[in-house]
Amino acid sequence: MTGNGEKCRLHTNVTLGKPWLEKTFGHLNASFTRYTLDIPFARLNKTNGIAFASACTQAMPNKARQLAAVEIGNEPNFYTHFPPPTCSPDTDRPRGWDALDYSKEWTTYAKNLTNRVELLKQSGRNDWFQALGLASSFARDQWNLYV
Repeated sequence: MTGNGEKCRLHTNVTLGKPWLEKTFGHLNASFTRYTLDIPFARLNKTNGIAFASACTQAMPNKARQLAAVEIGNEPNFYTHFPPPTCSPDTDRPRGWDALDYSKEWTTYAKNLTNRVELLKQSGRNDWFQALGLASSFARDQWNLYV
């Protein structure tokens, strides 16, 4: 189910259910197929993100052997630049939101995923996550996480 795509663009709600996920992962079920699972982060909804990650990992025929990484969002340097969607009063992040805020939110989200997504929790691994996929036109001075 989707909302008004033309009006909401990135902010359109999409519902993917168990049959869709099982069929999708089933079609790509080769033993050598590896997945990087992108969990939405711009429109932060931890409950939905955890449910999505759980459903995806459950639908993967070869579970942990097929999951290469979990990427929490991408291009966070754009989050404060998106205009407020006409379908929602919320913006992605307030002006002034920066790399330090991103780091805090990302770390909390990664811990929640690790503790609540069974495949991640049972694996005992702590190296599932890929972070900070920035857009090519980012301001290096604002996104230096080594300060």
